Amino acid sequence: MPDTTTVSIPDDDDESILTETPTVLVCGGDGGIEMGNAVLDLAEREGIAERVRMVAINSGTEKFSDLGDDIETVTLKTPDRRFHDHDKRNRHYLRDDITIDGGDGAGRDPCLGRYYFDNPERVGSHEDKIRRAISEFVEHFESDPDVSGPSAVNVFHLVGAGGGTGSGIAPLVTGLLHEVLKDLDGEVQPGFEHWAVCSLASTEDFDGGGDAPDVHWRYPANSLALLDELRAITDYDGDTEYPLRIPLLASRDQANNRRSAYTITENPFSGVFLLRYDQDRSDDAEYREGVDRTAARVVVEWMRKGQPQFVDVENEAKALEHTFYEVRGADFEVPVDKIDTLLDDKRDYQAHDETVEELSAEIEALDAARAQLDAAIDADDHLRGEGDLVAEVAENADGEDVTAVPEAMVTEFERARQIAGNIDPHSTRLDGIETELGEHQNRRTHTFHDRVDADRIQRAVFMAAMYRETAMELRSHRFRALVDQYVERRGDEIEAFDPAFDETDSAKTQFVQTIEPMLEDQVASLSSELDDLGMSARITDRATYTNCKEDLERTRENLQRLREALEERDRLASLAEDIAAERDDVIETLEARRAALDDARETAVSNRGTATQQRDAAKSKMEDKIEVIREAPLGRFVTLPVASGVELDGERVAEDAGITALIDDGVMESERVATLLRETLDNHDDGVLGARLETRNESRTPSRDRPVVFCTQAVRERIWQDGATGNAPKTVAEDEFDKQSRAVVCNDDQRIGLLAYHGGLALDDFDHGALRASLERGQPTLWGTPIPLAECYAYPELLPASHPVSMRSQIENATLPEWGEDDD
Repeated sequence: MPDTTTVSIPDDDDESILTETPTVLVCGGDGGIEMGNAVLDLAEREGIAERVRMVAINSGTEKFSDLGDDIETVTLKTPDRRFHDHDKRNRHYLRDDITIDGGDGAGRDPCLGRYYFDNPERVGSHEDKIRRAISEFVEHFESDPDVSGPSAVNVFHLVGAGGGTGSGIAPLVTGLLHEVLKDLDGEVQPGFEHWAVCSLASTEDFDGGGDAPDVHWRYPANSLALLDELRAITDYDGDTEYPLRIPLLASRDQANNRRSAYTITENPFSGVFLLRYDQDRSDDAEYREGVDRTAARVVVEWMRKGQPQFVDVENEAKALEHTFYEVRGADFEVPVDKIDTLLDDKRDYQAHDETVEELSAEIEALDAARAQLDAAIDADDHLRGEGDLVAEVAENADGEDVTAVPEAMVTEFERARQIAGNIDPHSTRLDGIETELGEHQNRRTHTFHDRVDADRIQRAVFMAAMYRETAMELRSHRFRALVDQYVERRGDEIEAFDPAFDETDSAKTQFVQTIEPMLEDQVASLSSELDDLGMSARITDRATYTNCKEDLERTRENLQRLREALEERDRLASLAEDIAAERDDVIETLEARRAALDDARETAVSNRGTATQQRDAAKSKMEDKIEVIREAPLGRFVTLPVASGVELDGERVAEDAGITALIDDGVMESERVATLLRETLDNHDDGVLGARLETRNESRTPSRDRPVVFCTQAVRERIWQDGATGNAPKTVAEDEFDKQSRAVVCNDDQRIGLLAYHGGLALDDFDHGALRASLERGQPTLWGTPIPLAECYAYPELLPASHPVSMRSQIENATLPEWGEDDD
């Protein structure tokens, strides 16, 4: 093995130009998408962007807005809200206390992340999108005569473990890719290599600066859970029984294939690369960026691993003797602006960001209060529908999703409707209704927003419910039927009595204007006729007398019945008017309060818009500058130091300035760059490349011949050769670089990259030893505090029976979905 392997990238017209392996990135969750973006950025710098295709999968859409149009996006959503309670009871990985919002991210809960993917209405389309993206990408190289056809295709699954979506969907995506790649392997000629890159949060404090860590416990706990699930999938411990089946609710894809599980028949990975996300002396944002760039360097190197020029570069990983490899990496980047202004910009940005958050919270509170007012003011409309009322989602004036009928109002409508339905409008008065309302308010158990008057809200809803009940009784009152029946029987008489009679008039108008006068006339006429017959008619003409008397009594009965019905109906109408007046009065008050809230919201939105512009301007200034420091700290992300005494300004340090130009211009000193590289490569105590490792057989530090240096040929010449003073760089090159590392020449002149691979890992101790030990003791703890670690395992059915959180030891009584694939 040569001490140094140097690879030059030929010109485009050179026949020996590298043909990097085409690579598909399947990025899960926020962290995976950030790593994918870093890969695309590096591929663009290296001139190989056309050989990379990215698929982004997330349960929230905020990460998609900044992605290019050529990136395939898979948006995850949970099943419809009406299935949530049912699924909590029937899906073994969902807890009773889990909160399901339907589409705003998994909130560091892998079980919820799994549920986002396990949606029978969408999982088929997810698979179709991923399959199509891979097949179309491969077909592009097979059909384009101007592009070198691939002999194989890499599929990299990128996961930022520790959160909810990426960790929660990782085994499902692994199963999906395993089956898709097996299918496509028969459809397209190149073979596939399935890789994974996972950044794992450790139990170290994240820049805590004290006793209490400033990282949520779920990050390292979720990382441990995903690591255990990957161990089971890859048979790391030798106790996996294939095939493994990951159950799904039955779903159909576009080809109408029905599936109820993803089946893994063997170790699906060519290799799994693990990156530790632990404490670093640079701030969290820069550290995260350093991890992403290390992942990008891994992917790009692996795209070139089959090239003869890269022999011996892959170090211990080249033989692929193991499945899991730890990757240590660092990135050295050029400075682009002054450090003193960077700190001012950062403080300015943070102040404006806090203001935006405060105003956003204020707007959210105003929207929540207004939603309750809207529901109360529109109570008549909400109560008019049949069936149970449920919370609905709508858009506010800013196009943001809001709940149109808040949960508290759903409860209020249901209770008001129930109480009103038990009150008989015929036997009650307004004061009785007020008494029932008061008792209802006193029994209130649900909570209204603190910016609304709860009593008035309840009064508006209750009066609306009571008015609806009274109005329904009024509409179906017997007076209408009595009038209609009389008109139907005596239509000819009515028309003769009142030629202007109109059947389209209200029942009361028909009765008062025509029917009642006619009946009164008939009563008078019959009475007069009866008087004329006299007492003698009872003997001489008894039949006539009897008929006249019966007609008189019947007419009087009809008149009395109609009058009583009208009186009862008028009392109901009066009650309805009183209720409506009470309702209208309280609604007028609520509308005034709503107008005040709208004014407050308009002011808050305006202020937030101003604060957002100020924040974005400060952020733009901050992101345009990279921290320039006199003594660069070692870490995954290192800003190269400027030369002593150099005068920095925007003209001298341009945004696109490369290392070569900055060294030639005297902004940076090659000796200091070489010293930083040497210290990073040689720091075996706490350096990012040389920290102590745990392997399956022994604890050891990495040997001195592992790291690989990535830089341009021009940078290599300036660092490996003597500087102006004739001392440090050449000595360093001879004593350090040529002995312990190999240099790979790349196109990116703005960075120097370092990588080191380490196989044979002891995953039991992979930065989670104490956490795993506490799990096995049955008392999981982090930083001395008990934690519900079992909640972080979204796939207990994959774990061996000996694992404390295995399906058999923890949820053996749970109801599981049917495993296996359906025949139809």
